[in-house]
Amino acid sequence: MIGETWEQSMERKAQTAALEARRTMLRSVLEGRFNPLPEAVLQRINQCEDSAKLEAAARESWRLKSPDELQL
Repeated sequence: MIGETWEQSMERKAQTAALEARRTMLRSVLEGRFNPLPEAVLQRINQCEDSAKLEAAARESWRLKSPDELQL
């Protein structure tokens, strides 16, 4: 990004990496229970930009009766 400092760039990259790690974690947990996951659920996970919501969904995933119940 124009005008972005090195520190800002590194912070943005770290946030992006953390977000992708949480998406991967949630997909893995859900695939362990409901493999394969419906495409609509995968899209919701991939489109979520809120790390806290992804983490909370992973913590609460054991309560789901189906992957369609996933709240993001």
